[in-house]
Amino acid sequence: MDRSKRTAVVVGVAVILAAVASLGMYRIVSRLPRTQAAEVKTIGVVVAQHPLRLGTRITADHVRLSSGRRTRRWRTRSERSRTCSIAG
Repeated sequence: MDRSKRTAVVVGVAVILAAVASLGMYRIVSRLPRTQAAEVKTIGVVVAQHPLRLGTRITADHVRLSSGRRTRRWRTRSERSRTCSIAG
């Protein structure tokens, strides 16, 4: 068997195996029960209503409460106190 025929056979077998594997995974995944979308936890975040100049005294008129997606970065005060330690 010459080189070009061997390459064609190897590529053909690879395509067939990939198709069989893909079909198998599709059938397995399609049988899984449907789940609801995960609820995204949010946290209240205070943000400026408009750009503030440096040195502006902040009042309630300058800020509003917005909801932000809760990530590791947005931890509650009790979560921060559990994870932070004060070096003495």
